[in-house]
Amino acid sequence: MKGFLGTLIVGIGMVLLLFMVFYGREFNELWDFSSRYAMDNLSNSLFLVGLVTFCLSLVMLTNAANIFLAVGYTVKAFFARRRHGTYMEYYDYLKQKRRDQSDRTGPIALTAFFMSIAMISVSLYIAYSVIPT
Repeated sequence: MKGFLGTLIVGIGMVLLLFMVFYGREFNELWDFSSRYAMDNLSNSLFLVGLVTFCLSLVMLTNAANIFLAVGYTVKAFFARRRHGTYMEYYDYLKQKRRDQSDRTGPIALTAFFMSIAMISVSLYIAYSVIPT
């Protein structure tokens, strides 16, 4: 429950921040949802944040984040070999990382996945039903 609320608050905060910084001209004009301009910007903000959240949660759910372990090893090995001359092998590094790493992303990734689908759905609903053409 704590993960869901935290993810929800962070997602809503990102939408509002993006909405205010990039799309707002004046603060009082920003919250006037009767105008097409404000609804367009709200729909765009929801879609952008939902799309980024969807991609990140999909990476976490499929455990594709292990590719970043290879990038981390490459960087560490490059700098360690320049300083000390040797560094551990990749398989030893991978075994150590997997031993130190516990799977804490499951509930957060699932919550973010469903929240991103909801954000994209609301964005599309606003874009096609609410905004007058």
